[in-house]
Amino acid sequence: MGMKQETDAPNGWLAERLKMGSATRVSQVVGAVARPPTSPAAEIFKQLSERLAT
Repeated sequence: MGMKQETDAPNGWLAERLKMGSATRVSQVVGAVARPPTSPAAEIFKQLSERLAT
């Protein structure tokens, strides 16, 4: 299950907490992760998930 499926937090809030820059960047990453797991975004999602877990 993805980050946006787990929370109702706005992209701006997520971007600030994850130090991703902008809300647009969160949207881009979440969209990219929705693609097949072989995409380069899968590694980004893994890293973000690890940050959220700590």
